[in-house]
Amino acid sequence: MSKPGFKNKISEHLISKYKSYKKSNSLSEKNSSKNGLDIGWTRATFIVKEELLKKIKDAAYWERKTVKVVINDALNSFFNKQKHIEKSKK
Repeated sequence: MSKPGFKNKISEHLISKYKSYKKSNSLSEKNSSKNGLDIGWTRATFIVKEELLKKIKDAAYWERKTVKVVINDALNSFFNKQKHIEKSKK
């Protein structure tokens, strides 16, 4: 038995996701790493030690955050502590 309005909320959510997906797929291939994401975000792949990934996932679970938020918090903390970082020449 489902709660009243529950199906409507799911339907609204799915329609919203579909519109976002449809819009993102109309973008050029150059921006595929940004498709479906909010402005200012991109996808990236990193190789990390299994032990570190487990700690990240554990922190996300216990802090009730997503892995994305935990990683961004950690990177922001690291770079905010640095006094000076040179930009790459690329």
